[in-house]
Amino acid sequence: MTRALARVEALTISFPGRAAPAVDGVDLEVGAGECVALVGESGSGKSLTARALLGLLPAEAIVRGRILISSPTAAPGEAPALEEAPARGARAWNAIRGARSGLVPQDALGALDPLRRVEHEVGDALRLHGLATGARRRERVLAALGAAGMPEPGRHLRQRSDELSGGLRQRALVASALIADPGLIVADEPTTALDAGHRGRVLRELRRRVDLGSGALLITHDLASVRGIADRVLVMQGGRIIEAGAPSQVLAAPEHAFTRELLEASPVGRTREPRAIDLGAAPRLELRGISVAFRSGAGRHEVLSDASLAVRPGETVG
Repeated sequence: MTRALARVEALTISFPGRAAPAVDGVDLEVGAGECVALVGESGSGKSLTARALLGLLPAEAIVRGRILISSPTAAPGEAPALEEAPARGARAWNAIRGARSGLVPQDALGALDPLRRVEHEVGDALRLHGLATGARRRERVLAALGAAGMPEPGRHLRQRSDELSGGLRQRALVASALIADPGLIVADEPTTALDAGHRGRVLRELRRRVDLGSGALLITHDLASVRGIADRVLVMQGGRIIEAGAPSQVLAAPEHAFTRELLEASPVGRTREPRAIDLGAAPRLELRGISVAFRSGAGRHEVLSDASLAVRPGETVG
């Protein structure tokens, strides 16, 4: 039987001025060695549910139900039991976040401090929990960035977040969440800013951590990635979990109408029927000879070189 790392029981989250709760009576458990995917439309309550496990709900949120997390103390040879999570704002969370649980937030633009270098941002969990110092900490930062798919990680250590592309920021966030090997990983749309190749690398790294004994709660709209990584899928709508089961069941033979609607809305595996485009029509958008470069240390890093494109009426350009 899987050892539980975190659980919410009848979790209800409401906000003043809103008639209906944002999260309504949710039961959810994440065990060691399993990845639980929470899928649903925007605004369905997925991120609030995930943040409840880390004590990161807004101060104005009204919370009912129970939030349980794995206890750090256990007798020799015994699996840690679940205990009540600390109250929001309690200092006890400082010993939990980063070391026992890690969060990959979805806001790659706002989650990193623009005044601090990547090396310090990613290595914070090691510093705050006394897990590594000096050269050893830098080695682990480099390894974590590499595992998250950042190319030439040594070149980015002394950069700040405003010197990084959105994809590089996302990889830095993934590295900072996983660097201390937390038992519970909460990944809220962890591949939002990444292309297909790097999405796969991040998800494989997340699955590798799970196979080594961590537990992961994956919030995602990417149903294709759910098929390859999740052990269980929970479908959320209007603050409630409306369907749950193995990916082979939920994604291949969904029982709820909303789950079927969610799957039908996915563009994965679908191609658009060819259509005639009037190449003589004036473009709605046109770029001509665009070049973009950034200062990188003492050098210059070019990201666009003489790029041109046009978008014409009736046309979608990928």
